[in-house]
Amino acid sequence: MIAISSFRPFEKCSDEIKDNQIKAFLSWLPNFERIVLFGHPSPLLSSCLSQFIPCEGKPQVKTLAETLGQFEGWSCVVNADIVVSAKITQIQQRLHQSQCQCAVSKRWDMQSLQTDGGLDWFAALPDVWKKVAQSVPPSFCVGRSLWDTWLASFFGWEYGGAAADCTDLKFIWHPRHGERVDQSFDAPPPDKYLKDMHWPMTVL
Repeated sequence: MIAISSFRPFEKCSDEIKDNQIKAFLSWLPNFERIVLFGHPSPLLSSCLSQFIPCEGKPQVKTLAETLGQFEGWSCVVNADIVVSAKITQIQQRLHQSQCQCAVSKRWDMQSLQTDGGLDWFAALPDVWKKVAQSVPPSFCVGRSLWDTWLASFFGWEYGGAAADCTDLKFIWHPRHGERVDQSFDAPPPDKYLKDMHWPMTVL
């Protein structure tokens, strides 16, 4: 599975955020086949798997989806501070066996060992990402509010039983942290994905 993410520049964040991003990246190296990062190249996130796409500020979700639509097979959007467990290497096979085309997972809190409801991982096949790119409001940017709810609902509405909820597999882990930056957004026109939330139907 290919991972795509947008990290906060180390010179613009606290040591806590920096350390969380590095720990997350180190967990990705044995578990993803390729890692695409929106942002200027950083030696601390460089590897034989890393590819940097220069970006000023927060990238549009539309841009990420367009990029993911160009890949073959499964790829995912994952938040820059999410630690993934080795279980993720089994996810793709289980999704294939269940004839799924897209998937989400709520994150698990590293301290409480409970899910806090946050959505920091979305996976799909290329045709799904192409459809997301055509439909997602251009105002949605990574690191801001609401786009994650919209995307989970889009998967649920458009793919029904071919959309999976992988939360119970407990492979997406999030560290508690401070220093939250601007999460505002330009409200998109009302649409069915936000008006009537549909959660992915298939539970893995």
